[in-house]
Amino acid sequence: MNKLFLFVSIFFAASMFFACSKTKTAQELLREERKAIDRFITENDFKLGERTEMYNKNVYYRTKEGLYINVIDSGNGTKARYGKEEVIVRYDSVFYFKSESEKRPGNTWAGDAEVIFRYGRPDSYSVEGWAIGLSLVSDRARVNLIIPSGLRQSAAQTSFEPIFYENLYYRFK
Repeated sequence: MNKLFLFVSIFFAASMFFACSKTKTAQELLREERKAIDRFITENDFKLGERTEMYNKNVYYRTKEGLYINVIDSGNGTKARYGKEEVIVRYDSVFYFKSESEKRPGNTWAGDAEVIFRYGRPDSYSVEGWAIGLSLVSDRARVNLIIPSGLRQSAAQTSFEPIFYENLYYRFK
C-alpha cells in the first residue's frame, strides 16, 4: 500500500512539474514582449531618447507607463481637457510585430469608421496608450506609438502582443 501511494505521489508530482513547465508565466511573457519591443526598435533603426528628443525623426520616448512615442507633429497647441474632450483617432497602419511580419492598413481612408474616445474616461477608449500619447501632444497631432499589451484594450492585455501604430492622428471633435 505504501509503495502504491509513493508511486502515485511521485507520478502526480512529476506530471504537475512537466505540465507546468510547458506553460509560460506572465513574467516570462512580459520579458518576451519586452525583447520583442527592443528587437523592433533595433530592426527599424529607432532610437530611445529623452522626452525633449521625441520630436526628432525616429527617436522614441518611453513614458513611465511603458508607452513609446515619436512625435511627427505636436499639433496646434490646444491641449485635451481631461474628462471633457472627445477625440477622433485615425492611423495609417497598425503592426502586431511579435507575431506578424506585415503591417495592416489603418483607418485613414474615406469611409472607414473613426475611432472616438473621451479623454480622461477610460471606459470610453479601447486603447489606453492612445490617451497616454495624447497627454503629451495637442489637437491635430501626429505620432507613432509602440504600445505594449498592458496599455491596449483589456481583451488584448493577456496576449502579451505589443503593437505599433504608424502616423496616428488626433483630432478634437
